[in-house]
Amino acid sequence: MKLRLDGSKITKIPRKYRIVLMLALTLAAFAGVYFWQLVPQFDQKRFLNGEHRNAKEELSRLTAMKSNFDKSLKEYFQLKENLDKVLVQMPEEKDVPNLLRQVSALGQEAKIRLKFFEPKPLQAREFYFELPFEIRYTGGYHNVGYFFDGVRKLDRIIHVANFSLESKVVASKLTLEGTGLAKTYVYTKEMPKEQTQDKPKDKKDDKNVPTIKK
Repeated sequence: MKLRLDGSKITKIPRKYRIVLMLALTLAAFAGVYFWQLVPQFDQKRFLNGEHRNAKEELSRLTAMKSNFDKSLKEYFQLKENLDKVLVQMPEEKDVPNLLRQVSALGQEAKIRLKFFEPKPLQAREFYFELPFEIRYTGGYHNVGYFFDGVRKLDRIIHVANFSLESKVVASKLTLEGTGLAKTYVYTKEMPKEQTQDKPKDKKDDKNVPTIKK
């Protein structure tokens, strides 16, 4: 069946109706294009805009996370560096033999004679221990000064709590004989236990560290 449009019949339709008919056909064409072409494109555009917005928010979140991570990583390395410095000054072990070697080496460099070295029991403090030790030494006035200056410059913290000096003349030379009580420190990550519990362990550990007596 063929659909034919007879132009002569259309021309017989009053002009105002022809105008209305043309407007109706035009609106129907626009409606068809809008609903079948433009609406799906608008929906797709809204969907893509939403995806773009979500992607930007996710990117901002990840950027903030990376910034916080970089900051935290920098703080971690800084704290680790500080801890390494603290562990040099306050080791996690008593390491009395190494302490004895350091003090003896300083005595040899300063040309004083270390006559006595005796570590005392650990004394618990908050997050660290004090390790007192007693020394007795003899040497010249300036040599004793060089010795204590060397002790001050050691990486490991050694605090000379008190000392005494006695002058003697030996072979026409002024010699100083002295005793001193010094303290060094041991770092601990936990609260120290009661001193009564630590004493047996300290005595046992010190058996392998001979006391210097000359």
